[in-house]
Amino acid sequence: MTHLAARVGALLLSVALLAPTGASAHDDGHDHDPPSGPSGPTAEAFPGAVLPEGFRDDVVLGGLDQPTAAEQADDGRVFVLEKTGRLLVLDDLDDPTPQVALEIRTEVHNYYDRGALGFTLDPDFATNGYVYLLYAYDHRLGDPAPAPLWGNPADPYYDECPQPNEGCVMSTRLVRYTMSGDTAGDPWVMVEDWCQQFGSHSAGALEFDAAGYLYASGGDGANYDRPDWGQLGGNPCGDPTDEGGRLRAQDVRTTDDPTGLSGSVIRINPTTGAGSSTNPLGGSSDANARRLVAHGFRNPFRFALRPGTSDLYVGDVGEGAAEEIDHVGADRSVLPNFGWPCFEGRARYPFDKPLCTGLSAEQTRMPYFQYSRDVDVVEGERCKKGTASVSALAFVESTSYPADYRGALAFGDYARDCIWFLPARPDGTPDPADPGLLVSGAGNPVDLFTGKDGDLFYVDIGLDEQGNRTEGGGKLHHIVYEPGLPVARITSSAPYGVLPLVVDLDATSSSDPDGDELAYAWDLDGDGEVDSTSPTASFTYTEARDYDVRLTVTDPTGHSDAATVRISAGNRPPSVRIAAPAGSLTWSVDQEVPFSGSATDPDEGDLPGTALDWSLTMQHCPGDCHAHPIASWEDRDSDTFRTIDHELPSHLVLTATATDARGLSTSVSRTIYPREVVETFSTRPAGLRFRVDGAERRAGLTRRGIAGEQVSLSARGPQRLDGRLWAFRSWSTGWGTSPTVTVPRAGRAAYVATFVPVLRSVRVRTSVPGLRVRVGGVLHRSFTKGYQVGARLSLSAPTRQRYDGRDYAFVRWSDGGRSAHRFVVPDRTATVTAVYRRL
Repeated sequence: MTHLAARVGALLLSVALLAPTGASAHDDGHDHDPPSGPSGPTAEAFPGAVLPEGFRDDVVLGGLDQPTAAEQADDGRVFVLEKTGRLLVLDDLDDPTPQVALEIRTEVHNYYDRGALGFTLDPDFATNGYVYLLYAYDHRLGDPAPAPLWGNPADPYYDECPQPNEGCVMSTRLVRYTMSGDTAGDPWVMVEDWCQQFGSHSAGALEFDAAGYLYASGGDGANYDRPDWGQLGGNPCGDPTDEGGRLRAQDVRTTDDPTGLSGSVIRINPTTGAGSSTNPLGGSSDANARRLVAHGFRNPFRFALRPGTSDLYVGDVGEGAAEEIDHVGADRSVLPNFGWPCFEGRARYPFDKPLCTGLSAEQTRMPYFQYSRDVDVVEGERCKKGTASVSALAFVESTSYPADYRGALAFGDYARDCIWFLPARPDGTPDPADPGLLVSGAGNPVDLFTGKDGDLFYVDIGLDEQGNRTEGGGKLHHIVYEPGLPVARITSSAPYGVLPLVVDLDATSSSDPDGDELAYAWDLDGDGEVDSTSPTASFTYTEARDYDVRLTVTDPTGHSDAATVRISAGNRPPSVRIAAPAGSLTWSVDQEVPFSGSATDPDEGDLPGTALDWSLTMQHCPGDCHAHPIASWEDRDSDTFRTIDHELPSHLVLTATATDARGLSTSVSRTIYPREVVETFSTRPAGLRFRVDGAERRAGLTRRGIAGEQVSLSARGPQRLDGRLWAFRSWSTGWGTSPTVTVPRAGRAAYVATFVPVLRSVRVRTSVPGLRVRVGGVLHRSFTKGYQVGARLSLSAPTRQRYDGRDYAFVRWSDGGRSAHRFVVPDRTATVTAVYRRL
C-alpha cells in the first residue's frame, strides 16, 4: 500500500512504544467480545517490556514488515530479513531508512508459518561479502518448472495453498549471495531439500561455528494437528509406506530411500555445500546423510552455538507436551536422535509405526531443558500460559551486562511473549536447573542475536493481539544494561481531533530507579525547542498537521530518557465496515469464503478500496490463545480465502484496516467460528482398542471436530477381550486398517471399528472309537468345529459306557480335565480326547 520509506517511519530512540494511532475493535457484524486495547481517543507511550533492574528494552528500529531474522556486521551495518523474502540493510543502528538489498518474493512461499526465516553473515563477511538465506522455496523438488508453484506473484502477502487438507508440497532452499555495497548479487544454491507438505515446520535458522562450518535447520514439514505418517494427501514427498509425514524426522534410520533433511540440523562446508567429512556420517555414500549432525526434531526453528566452540543447542517447538532445548554438543562422532515423533520431551509419543515402536528411550537423547505451556518457566512470572513456542536462542556475549548474565543461554517464546535465560556454569555450559526471566512482555520474539558490541538484540515479528500482520508493526529491539537511568512515560488525552485541538499531556508516571526527582522538558510542537518544564503540559494545536511531542526526563546526575507520542491535529481516523463474511457464518475445512468491506473517513469521505488492507489468522486457544498468521491482502476491498484444518478449540479472525491520507488507521476484526461436528468412535463389540489421530483408546470416544476435517483411524488385531480373541475386519467407513476420513460438513459423525471372532478348529474325540462324549450337553461320537479363541467349551464324558458288547470306564481328558470339563479354545488347531479303559 505504501512504499518502503513511508512504512519504515521514524526511528524510535527510547523504550517508549507508540500506541496505535486510530481505533482497533471488532466489527458491528457480530456480538463477540472485543479485543483488549484502546477503544477511544487516547494514546500512551510506555515501556511495553518489563526487565530486571538496570536493563532497558530499546526499540532501535520500527516500521518493519514481519521481520524474521537479523544480524549486525562488524562494520556496523544491520541486516534484517522479512518473511516475504526481502532483505533490508541499514548503515547502522541510527539509520531510520533501510535500503532493499535483495527481494526474492516470487521464490518465497509466504503462507502460514512458511516464508524467508533464516539468515546469517559469513565470518569473513568483511572481505568476501557473503550472506546466507534459508527460505520456503515455492517449488517442488525435482520439478523442472521454475518458482512460483503455488504463490501469487502479484501479492507477496498472500501465497495461498489451494488444497489445505492435502497440503501444498514444496522444498526449503539454502542460498548464498554476495553483497556489493548494499546490494546482493546473483545466488548460489547450496542445498535444496527439506520436503514440506503442510504450512508449518518449515525453514529454520543459520549460524556458523568456531571452525567455520555452516549449520542449518528445518522442520518435519508434516501435519501439525494430527499424526501424519504420509497417509495424508497421497504422500506427495514420495516416502516409503509408514515412513512419511512426521516420520521424515527419522528418515536417516531407513535404508529403502535416500535420506531427506526434514526435522534435522545439518553442518556443511560453506565453500562447497557438502557435508563435512568429520560429521557423524561423513563417510556415507548419501550426500544428505553426510550433512547431518542431529535429527529427530519437530520444528528446530532456532539454535545457538556457544561462542568460540562447536557446542550446539537447539530449540525444538513442541506439539503440546513440551518445548525443548536440546543439546547436540560438540562431539561430531555421534549422530544424536532427539526422538520426534516417537518421543516429545521426555515422554513417549503414541505413534504405532515400526520406526517408533522400534526406537527405545535409550536410543534417543532427552531434552537438556524443557518447559510446559501450562507452567511458569520462572516462578511468579507474568508470561502467557496455555500456549508456547520456543522461537529464539542466543548466548549472551556482552561484557557490560552483570556477571549473572554473561555467557548465559537466552531463549524466547513467540507465543508467551517472554525471554528467559539459563545462566552459565563455571565450565561455560548453561545451567538448566536455574532459569531466570530477562524480558516479560517482549512482543513476538522470533530471533535473538548478538550485536557487534556483545549486547543482545531480538526481532519482534510485529503481530497484533489477534495475531494479524500489522503494516510496519515489526521491530528490532536492543536489550541495554545501563543502571540508574530514568524512564520517560507520556499519557496523552487525545492523539487526534478537530481543530482547534486541545491536548493535555502527563509525564507523572515517569520514574527514576534511585527515587531521585526528575526534571522535565517538553517539545510540544516538534520544533526541537523546549516548550514546558512541568510534569504536565497542555497545548492547543491550530494547524492541521502531525506533531511529534517529545518528552525528556533527566535525573540529578545528568542521566536522561526520552519518549515520543504523535498528535494528528485536524484529523480523525476512518471507520471500517466488514460486509462479508457475516458474523453468523460458520465454516468447514477447505471452504472458499468471500470477504468484502468499505471505509469512510470523517475528513476525506468515502475511501477507495485501495485504502483497505486485510489479514487472516488462526487463533488456537488451548489456554491463552496464540495466533498463526495465514494470509494478508493489500489495497483491495474484496477477495476470497480458503479455510484450513486445525485442532479445536480454534477460530479464524479476519481483520480489515483502513488508513487515511495522513496515516491514521482503524482496524476492525471479525471472529469466524468453525462449524463443529460431534464425532463418536467405538468398536463392535465394545471395549476393543483403536486409535484416533494416533492416540489409543479402549473405551468409546466422543469429541467435537471441525466439519470437513480429516481424521486418521487405525485398529489392529487380533486383540483379546474377556479372554476371547477378535480380529479387526473394517471401519464403518469401509475396509482398511488405517483409513483417513473426511468429517461431514454438518450433523454428527460416527465411526465404528468392527471386529470378528478369531476361530480355530477343535476336534473332540474318544480314545475308543464309537464311544460318545457331550459337547455343550449334546452327545457326539466324534466332533470337529470352529470355535472362537478363548471360548470355553463345556465337555463331559460318561463315567461308564458300553460299546460293542464291552464295558469302558472314563480315565481323564487328554489335557488333564475331569469328566465334566471346561476346555479353553487355544490360538491353534486343537484335539482333545476323552481317555477310556476297558473293564
